[in-house]
Amino acid sequence: MELSTDLAESIIIQDKERDWIQLPIELLTAILSRLSFENIARFRSVCKIWQFFPTPIPHQCPNNRSHWLMFNKQSTSTYHFANPSYKENYISDLPELSDALLRYSKDGWLLMSRGYYSIFFFNPFTKEEIDLPDIPEKWTYLKIKTDLDFEPSNCNPVFYNGVFYCLARDGKLGIFDPNRKILWRVLHQPQPPFIDMVDESYLVECEGQLLSVFLDNHGKMVSLYRLDKLQTSWKTVKNLGDKMLFLSHCSSFAVKNDDGMENKIYFPRFDEGGNGIMFYCLKTRMFQTFGRKFSSKNLYGIEKKLHCCWITPSFE
Repeated sequence: MELSTDLAESIIIQDKERDWIQLPIELLTAILSRLSFENIARFRSVCKIWQFFPTPIPHQCPNNRSHWLMFNKQSTSTYHFANPSYKENYISDLPELSDALLRYSKDGWLLMSRGYYSIFFFNPFTKEEIDLPDIPEKWTYLKIKTDLDFEPSNCNPVFYNGVFYCLARDGKLGIFDPNRKILWRVLHQPQPPFIDMVDESYLVECEGQLLSVFLDNHGKMVSLYRLDKLQTSWKTVKNLGDKMLFLSHCSSFAVKNDDGMENKIYFPRFDEGGNGIMFYCLKTRMFQTFGRKFSSKNLYGIEKKLHCCWITPSFE
């Protein structure tokens, strides 16, 4: 059925006269909460008022204290965003990150590098980029000699109490202190915990304390420790209370939560169907996912995302 010319012209006139800026705040909030990250950025570009309108976490993210897993396949600009407590994933094309390497994430921003000299910050939610000065070609390199039995883990160092702590695969700790004459040293204490066949190890700060997590023999055992600074030893942790850990080699975080996600360790892995992000529940001592009847005692056959990080949505 075709509209008459007069009726069509009347609709166009009414549409031009409608003041979209004056939409009720409740309606705008409801619209925003159901938009994808990419469309939220488009929403902000409509007008100046909408540009500074407070952006709620999308409706698909039920917990604003939960991190998202951002990952892609190497050499592609298509990135996926997945939340542990929701089954839907977002997909966003980010050509700005082509040929760039992910180094770290913090407060919704990524630290990226491209080539040997270029480094920059990038917000994948607003697509804002902050270029940093190029690394000078005559960069001063410092070779650090480590003990032969200190094999660094793949996780990033943790800046803690003014120095950088580096974790070995077996639990030894090394310290890099740029303010001392002896920049690098391997600590004699704490002694590494006895763990057979360590596959992965992570270091993360949690409310002023250092925690270490070890996976051995394809996840058959997950070991969690706290650094006792007085006795300089690793103490076993069996319960995280209202805390949850998000672990990856690029960035790891400890977050407080009381909405059913607490006392769990989240890994950059998906279940066998590739649907839900896996976590290790310290209460059940099992690997599980939300919303699915998936449970496993180990990680056999479970692929780990390599080009990934945990990130909190930020539209500012």
